[in-house]
Amino acid sequence: MNPEATRLTPFGDGATLATLERDGFRVCVTNRGAALVSLVFPDGTDVVLGYGDGAGYRDDGYYMGPVVGRYANRIAGGRFDLNGHTWTLDPNEGANQLHGGPDGFGRRDWSLDTDATNGHPAVRLTLDSPHLDQGFPGRVSAEALYELEPGGLLRLTLTAASDRPTVVSLTSHAYLNLAGGGTVAGHEMRLYARRYTPLDGA
Repeated sequence: MNPEATRLTPFGDGATLATLERDGFRVCVTNRGAALVSLVFPDGTDVVLGYGDGAGYRDDGYYMGPVVGRYANRIAGGRFDLNGHTWTLDPNEGANQLHGGPDGFGRRDWSLDTDATNGHPAVRLTLDSPHLDQGFPGRVSAEALYELEPGGLLRLTLTAASDRPTVVSLTSHAYLNLAGGGTVAGHEMRLYARRYTPLDGA
C-alpha cells in the first residue's frame, strides 16, 4: 500500500480526519462518531452530506454520517426485555431511546488506526462501551472498518462483541446525494438485505 493513500489531519474541536485515496476517489472519515464525512468522485462530486469540522458532529441532531448505536433506531418507551429482565434505558426522544441514547456511539470519539487490510487504504475505528452504558447490559467492543477498494468501492464493516447477552444494532447514518446537490426526489435505491426491521408508531 502506498503510505500516502491514508493520511490523518486535525479536524477541529479535538477530532481527527482520516483521508483515504485511490483511483481518483477520496473518502474522509472522522473519529468523531466514526462518521463518514465525504466521498468524492474523480470528477469532484461529493455525494455525502456532512459538516466541515469536528464541532458539527458533536451535537448533531440530524445524525449526519456517524455510526449510530449501541442500538440504531428507536426503542419504544426506553426499555426492553431480555432473558426475563427488563432493562431501562436513558431516553433522548421523549420516553423513547433513539440511536443509543443521549451519549450514543455517534456522539463519541472513537480510537482510530490507519493500518490497511488486504492492501486497501483503510481506517479502523474502535470503541469500548461499559456495562450499563446508556442503560444497556454488557460490555461491548465495537469496530467500524472503512476500506477504499479498487474502482472507488467503499466498504464499511461493522462488528460488535459483548461479554454477556445484550442487544446491539450498529448502522451508518450517512446521508447521500448521488448528484452532489439538489433534491433526491428522483433517486432510486436498491438494498440487498435478507431481513429488515419494520417500524411502528413509536
